[in-house]
Amino acid sequence: MAIPCGVRPTVMVVSGAAGPDAGYYALAAIPARYAVERRDWRRAAELQPRETPFPYADAITWFASGMAAARLRDTTKAQASVAALQDIRLRLEKAKESYWAGQAEIQRLEVSAWSALAEGRTDLALTMMKSAAEMEDGTDKRAITPGPLAPARELFGDMLLEVDRPAQALEQFEATVKLEPNRFRALYGAARAAQLTGNREASRKYFAELLKICERADTPGRPEVLEANRAVSEPSD
Repeated sequence: MAIPCGVRPTVMVVSGAAGPDAGYYALAAIPARYAVERRDWRRAAELQPRETPFPYADAITWFASGMAAARLRDTTKAQASVAALQDIRLRLEKAKESYWAGQAEIQRLEVSAWSALAEGRTDLALTMMKSAAEMEDGTDKRAITPGPLAPARELFGDMLLEVDRPAQALEQFEATVKLEPNRFRALYGAARAAQLTGNREASRKYFAELLKICERADTPGRPEVLEANRAVSEPSD
Protein backbone atom coordinates (compact mmCIF):
# COMPACT_ATOMS: atom_id res chain seq x y z
CA MET A 1 0.00 0.00 0.00
CA ALA A 2 1.47 3.35 -1.00
CA ILE A 3 1.72 6.03 1.67
CA PRO A 4 0.83 9.57 0.51
CA CYS A 5 3.66 12.10 0.64
CA GLY A 6 3.86 13.92 3.95
CA VAL A 7 1.81 11.34 5.87
CA ARG A 8 3.65 9.37 8.52
CA PRO A 9 2.72 5.67 8.89
CA THR A 10 2.04 6.16 12.60
CA VAL A 11 -0.55 8.83 11.80
CA MET A 12 -2.36 6.40 9.52
CA VAL A 13 -2.30 3.71 12.19
CA VAL A 14 -3.68 5.71 15.08
CA SER A 15 -6.40 7.53 13.17
CA GLY A 16 -9.98 6.29 12.91
CA ALA A 17 -12.75 5.29 15.29
CA ALA A 18 -10.97 2.28 16.80
CA GLY A 19 -8.01 2.47 19.13
CA PRO A 20 -4.42 2.45 17.83
CA ASP A 21 -4.01 -1.25 18.62
CA ALA A 22 -6.64 -2.08 15.99
CA GLY A 23 -4.63 -0.23 13.36
CA TYR A 24 -1.39 -1.98 14.18
CA TYR A 25 -3.20 -5.30 14.33
CA ALA A 26 -4.72 -4.76 10.89
CA LEU A 27 -1.43 -3.71 9.31
CA ALA A 28 0.15 -6.93 10.53
CA ALA A 29 -2.82 -9.21 9.91
CA ILE A 30 -3.80 -8.25 6.36
CA PRO A 31 -0.63 -9.33 4.50
CA ALA A 32 -0.13 -12.29 6.83
CA ARG A 33 -3.70 -13.52 6.39
CA TYR A 34 -3.51 -13.18 2.60
CA ALA A 35 -0.39 -15.35 2.43
CA VAL A 36 -1.48 -17.93 5.00
CA GLU A 37 -4.98 -18.36 3.57
CA ARG A 38 -3.49 -19.05 0.15
CA ARG A 39 -0.78 -21.28 1.61
CA ASP A 40 1.68 -19.03 -0.18
CA TRP A 41 4.55 -19.92 2.09
CA ARG A 42 7.20 -18.08 0.12
CA ARG A 43 5.22 -14.84 0.38
CA ALA A 44 4.65 -15.43 4.09
CA ALA A 45 8.35 -16.16 4.63
CA GLU A 46 9.19 -12.72 3.23
CA LEU A 47 7.07 -10.88 5.81
CA GLN A 48 9.27 -8.72 8.04
CA PRO A 49 8.33 -8.58 11.73
CA ARG A 50 8.58 -5.14 13.29
CA GLU A 51 8.45 -3.96 16.86
CA THR A 52 5.40 -1.84 17.70
CA PRO A 53 3.84 -0.68 20.97
CA PHE A 54 1.56 -3.74 20.75
CA PRO A 55 3.47 -7.05 20.95
CA TYR A 56 0.39 -9.13 20.08
CA ALA A 57 0.27 -7.39 16.69
CA ASP A 58 3.95 -8.17 16.16
CA ALA A 59 3.23 -11.81 17.03
CA ILE A 60 1.04 -12.15 13.94
CA THR A 61 3.97 -11.60 11.60
CA TRP A 62 6.27 -13.86 13.61
CA PHE A 63 3.60 -16.56 13.47
CA ALA A 64 3.05 -16.28 9.71
CA SER A 65 6.75 -16.17 8.86
CA GLY A 66 7.47 -19.01 11.30
CA MET A 67 4.75 -21.22 9.85
CA ALA A 68 6.08 -20.49 6.39
CA ALA A 69 9.62 -21.37 7.40
CA ALA A 70 8.46 -24.66 8.90
CA ARG A 71 6.44 -25.52 5.79
CA LEU A 72 9.49 -24.72 3.66
CA ARG A 73 11.61 -26.88 6.02
CA ASP A 74 13.73 -23.96 7.14
CA THR A 75 13.72 -25.09 10.75
CA THR A 76 16.38 -22.59 11.83
CA LYS A 77 14.17 -19.68 10.82
CA ALA A 78 11.11 -21.41 12.27
CA GLN A 79 12.85 -21.74 15.63
CA ALA A 80 13.75 -18.05 15.53
CA SER A 81 10.02 -17.33 15.29
CA VAL A 82 9.33 -19.73 18.14
CA ALA A 83 11.84 -17.84 20.30
CA ALA A 84 10.32 -14.48 19.34
CA LEU A 85 6.81 -15.69 20.18
CA GLN A 86 8.05 -17.03 23.50
CA ASP A 87 9.55 -13.63 24.29
CA ILE A 88 6.33 -11.86 23.30
CA ARG A 89 4.31 -14.20 25.50
CA LEU A 90 6.54 -13.48 28.49
CA ARG A 91 6.32 -9.73 27.91
CA LEU A 92 2.54 -9.92 27.71
CA GLU A 93 2.35 -11.98 30.87
CA LYS A 94 4.50 -9.40 32.66
CA ALA A 95 2.12 -6.68 31.43
CA LYS A 96 -0.87 -8.67 32.79
CA GLU A 97 -2.22 -9.14 29.25
CA SER A 98 -3.32 -12.73 29.89
CA TYR A 99 -5.56 -13.03 26.83
CA TRP A 100 -2.88 -11.95 24.39
CA ALA A 101 -0.24 -13.98 26.19
CA GLY A 102 -2.45 -17.01 25.59
CA GLN A 103 -2.74 -16.17 21.90
CA ALA A 104 1.04 -15.90 21.60
CA GLU A 105 1.39 -19.28 23.31
CA ILE A 106 -1.03 -20.88 20.83
CA GLN A 107 0.97 -19.41 17.97
CA ARG A 108 4.22 -20.63 19.54
CA LEU A 109 2.84 -24.15 19.87
CA GLU A 110 1.65 -24.15 16.26
CA VAL A 111 4.96 -23.03 14.80
CA SER A 112 6.80 -25.45 17.10
CA ALA A 113 4.55 -28.28 15.95
CA TRP A 114 5.15 -27.68 12.26
CA SER A 115 8.85 -27.24 12.87
CA ALA A 116 8.92 -30.60 14.66
CA LEU A 117 7.10 -32.19 11.74
CA ALA A 118 9.69 -30.77 9.33
CA GLU A 119 12.35 -32.44 11.47
CA GLY A 120 10.56 -35.80 11.29
CA ARG A 121 9.33 -35.75 14.91
CA THR A 122 5.76 -36.64 14.02
CA ASP A 123 4.49 -37.72 17.44
CA LEU A 124 5.76 -34.52 19.08
CA ALA A 125 4.30 -32.43 16.27
CA LEU A 126 0.84 -33.97 16.65
CA THR A 127 0.96 -33.63 20.43
CA MET A 128 1.79 -29.93 20.23
CA MET A 129 -0.87 -29.26 17.57
CA LYS A 130 -3.46 -31.02 19.72
CA SER A 131 -2.43 -28.85 22.68
CA ALA A 132 -2.75 -25.70 20.56
CA ALA A 133 -6.22 -26.73 19.37
CA GLU A 134 -7.43 -27.52 22.87
CA MET A 135 -6.06 -24.24 24.18
CA GLU A 136 -7.76 -22.29 21.39
CA ASP A 137 -11.05 -24.10 22.08
CA GLY A 138 -11.06 -22.57 25.56
CA THR A 139 -10.31 -19.04 24.36
CA ASP A 140 -12.81 -16.34 23.45
CA LYS A 141 -12.26 -13.94 20.54
CA ARG A 142 -11.42 -10.30 21.17
CA ALA A 143 -13.58 -7.62 19.53
CA ILE A 144 -10.80 -5.99 17.49
CA THR A 145 -9.87 -9.22 15.75
CA PRO A 146 -11.64 -11.34 13.11
CA GLY A 147 -10.14 -14.46 14.70
CA PRO A 148 -6.82 -16.25 14.25
CA LEU A 149 -5.07 -16.25 10.90
CA ALA A 150 -5.74 -19.98 10.74
CA PRO A 151 -7.83 -21.87 13.31
CA ALA A 152 -5.76 -24.37 15.26
CA ARG A 153 -8.03 -27.30 14.41
CA GLU A 154 -7.77 -26.43 10.73
CA LEU A 155 -3.97 -26.50 11.02
CA PHE A 156 -4.28 -29.77 12.94
CA GLY A 157 -6.31 -31.17 10.05
CA ASP A 158 -3.65 -30.04 7.59
CA MET A 159 -1.00 -31.80 9.65
CA LEU A 160 -3.02 -35.01 9.87
CA LEU A 161 -3.35 -34.99 6.08
CA GLU A 162 0.42 -34.52 5.82
CA VAL A 163 0.97 -37.68 7.87
CA ASP A 164 -1.67 -39.67 5.97
CA ARG A 165 -4.41 -39.75 8.60
CA PRO A 166 -7.36 -38.46 6.55
CA ALA A 167 -10.12 -39.83 8.80
CA GLN A 168 -8.73 -37.93 11.80
CA ALA A 169 -8.11 -34.90 9.60
CA LEU A 170 -11.76 -34.89 8.53
CA GLU A 171 -12.82 -34.67 12.19
CA GLN A 172 -10.67 -31.59 12.68
CA PHE A 173 -11.89 -29.85 9.54
CA GLU A 174 -15.51 -30.59 10.36
CA ALA A 175 -15.01 -29.17 13.86
CA THR A 176 -13.61 -26.01 12.28
CA VAL A 177 -16.48 -25.69 9.81
CA LYS A 178 -18.98 -26.09 12.64
CA LEU A 179 -17.38 -23.29 14.65
CA GLU A 180 -16.45 -21.05 11.71
CA PRO A 181 -18.85 -21.73 8.80
CA ASN A 182 -17.80 -21.06 5.20
CA ARG A 183 -14.06 -21.04 5.81
CA PHE A 184 -12.39 -21.72 2.46
CA ARG A 185 -9.48 -23.74 3.82
CA ALA A 186 -11.57 -25.77 6.23
CA LEU A 187 -14.09 -26.70 3.54
CA TYR A 188 -11.34 -27.62 1.12
CA GLY A 189 -9.57 -29.65 3.79
CA ALA A 190 -12.78 -31.48 4.67
CA ALA A 191 -13.43 -32.25 1.00
CA ARG A 192 -9.90 -33.60 0.47
CA ALA A 193 -9.93 -35.60 3.69
CA ALA A 194 -13.32 -37.15 2.85
CA GLN A 195 -12.08 -37.93 -0.65
CA LEU A 196 -9.03 -39.71 0.74
CA THR A 197 -11.16 -41.79 3.10
CA GLY A 198 -13.34 -42.91 0.19
CA ASN A 199 -16.37 -40.95 1.38
CA ARG A 200 -17.27 -39.54 -1.99
CA GLU A 201 -20.65 -38.21 -0.90
CA ALA A 202 -19.15 -36.08 1.88
CA SER A 203 -16.33 -34.96 -0.40
CA ARG A 204 -18.76 -33.76 -3.07
CA LYS A 205 -20.82 -32.00 -0.40
CA TYR A 206 -17.87 -30.02 0.91
CA PHE A 207 -16.56 -29.24 -2.57
CA ALA A 208 -20.05 -27.99 -3.51
CA GLU A 209 -20.10 -25.72 -0.44
CA LEU A 210 -16.68 -24.41 -1.41
CA LEU A 211 -17.92 -23.56 -4.89
CA LYS A 212 -20.96 -21.80 -3.47
CA ILE A 213 -18.88 -19.39 -1.40
CA CYS A 214 -16.61 -18.82 -4.42
CA GLU A 215 -19.33 -18.35 -7.03
CA ARG A 216 -18.40 -14.68 -7.50
CA ALA A 217 -14.67 -15.34 -7.51
CA ASP A 218 -12.38 -14.10 -10.25
CA THR A 219 -11.40 -16.41 -13.06
CA PRO A 220 -9.31 -18.43 -13.85
CA GLY A 221 -9.67 -19.26 -10.18
CA ARG A 222 -7.56 -20.88 -7.54
CA PRO A 223 -6.37 -24.48 -7.94
CA GLU A 224 -8.66 -25.59 -5.11
CA VAL A 225 -11.68 -24.17 -6.95
CA LEU A 226 -10.71 -25.89 -10.18
CA GLU A 227 -10.32 -29.14 -8.25
CA ALA A 228 -13.73 -28.65 -6.67
CA ASN A 229 -15.30 -28.06 -10.08
CA ARG A 230 -13.81 -31.31 -11.37
CA ALA A 231 -14.99 -33.24 -8.32
CA VAL A 232 -18.59 -32.11 -8.43
CA SER A 233 -18.76 -32.57 -12.22
CA GLU A 234 -17.87 -36.25 -12.03
CA PRO A 235 -20.88 -38.51 -12.50
CA SER A 236 -22.25 -40.11 -9.35
CA ASP A 237 -22.00 -43.85 -8.94
